[in-house]
Parts: sequence; C-alpha cells; structure tokens
Amino acid sequence: MAHDQAEPLPHRHRAPVTCDEWLLFIFLPKCELHFGGGIIYIFNNLNEHGDPLKKTILLLAALFCCAALGIVGSSLAEDGTAAEEVLEYDSGFWTDLFTTPYEIAETVKFTPPRAPWTLTSIRIAGWDGFDNETLPEERTIYLEVRDENLNLLYHFTDSQLPYFTYLSPVMAEIEVPPTVVDGDFYVCFYDRGALGVAYNDTEPSGRSYLYDRFTGELMSAEAKAEGSEEAVPINWLIRAVGH
Repeated sequence: MAHDQAEPLPHRHRAPVTCDEWLLFIFLPKCELHFGGGIIYIFNNLNEHGDPLKKTILLLAALFCCAALGIVGSSLAEDGTAAEEVLEYDSGFWTDLFTTPYEIAETVKFTPPRAPWTLTSIRIAGWDGFDNETLPEERTIYLEVRDENLNLLYHFTDSQLPYFTYLSPVMAEIEVPPTVVDGDFYVCFYDRGALGVAYNDTEPSGRSYLYDRFTGELMSAEAKAEGSEEAVPINWLIRAVGH
C-alpha cells in the first residue's frame, strides 16, 4: 500500500518564491505546416531575391496558419478530447503542513476560465508521515465540491493510504465524476487528522479558507509565521483540474 517512488513536492523554508518560466522560440528557414490534409511549404531565405510584397503576403499567410493551428492545439488534446486545464493559486512550493479538527476543511475558492466548466479531478498536496518502516494508521479523508453559494455538488470518502503514503509530501490526484460548474466553486478537503495538508505563506491569493461543516462558516486560512506569534494568510496547495 505504501509508495516510495513519487517525485517529492518542491519545498522552500519560507523563502521568497520565484517562478522561472523558459520560453524557447525555434525558427526554421524552411518548414512544413500540415493543415486540413494539405501541406504548405514556406521558404524564408533571407538571401533569396524576389518580390518583397509577395514575401510579406506569404509570411502573413504562414503566421495565420500557425495561429490557427495553435488555437486548435490549445483547445484539444491529441486524442481530440478537451485539453486539461489546471486552476491553481499557490506558488508551487510548500512551506509547512497543516492539520485541521475533524469537521473543519482546508478549502479553496476557484474561478473557472469560462462557464460552464467541467471539473474532473482535484489535486491536493499532503503527507501522512510514512517513514518507510511503519505504515501510518489508516484513517478516513473526506472531500466536497460546493457551488458559489456553498451548496453541495459532490462528496467523496476514502482512506488516505492510496494517496498520501509516501516518504515526503506529494501532490495526490483524486478523480471525480465530471461535475459542471457555472461559476465560482469551492473544494473542501477534510484531512481528519490522517495527514498534513501543504501550504505556502508567500503571496497569499485570498482564496484559501477553513470551512466549518457544522456551522457553514467560511474563515480565512492563516498560520503562524516562522519565529513569530503573528498569523499570516496562507495558500493551500489544492488545485482543480477540468476543461
């Protein structure tokens, strides 16, 4: 039941988080674009002599085709299904782990890129303390999806062992039946003492909460900063996946 091959979740000890995004542009003097069953050959040799206007028209046509291909590729996966979209409001690094009382949920408010939008899975970063020797006690975790008015749309119950029993915190994925949302929605995760849920305290998004299942109260998620008694806003590493 235990797992030891998962890639560890990136961890930073409360240091400022920076995200490096690498963008690679590759230009080929001669390229082939397969579009609609046809093949368009584009020659762009800078030393070639010819009509400048014709070259400009050909270049604009090539850019248009590339843009059309990009739009199609971004909206569809290779098998023709809708491309996966991940909604996330964290830095990607965990600062520490947090455990809540039994019926208090680590909660994130999500805003889909469009309506309607279909939720297909939830990603949650956490760890149940497995040390490669003693299997943690099996406990029950509970997950809810709620609409913008906190009405229940879906709930799920299982053991924590298949998802969080690794040698360090990991990003576990829990699949849910396709759930259509027409606006903001909430993902509520009740760890129930089975594990610690990862959070970061850099650049809080204002979308992380604690939700009391008994009272229906939604409270801002906060944790004490290192070396201080002051509580600061945090982001749960909880993400929504869909299309």
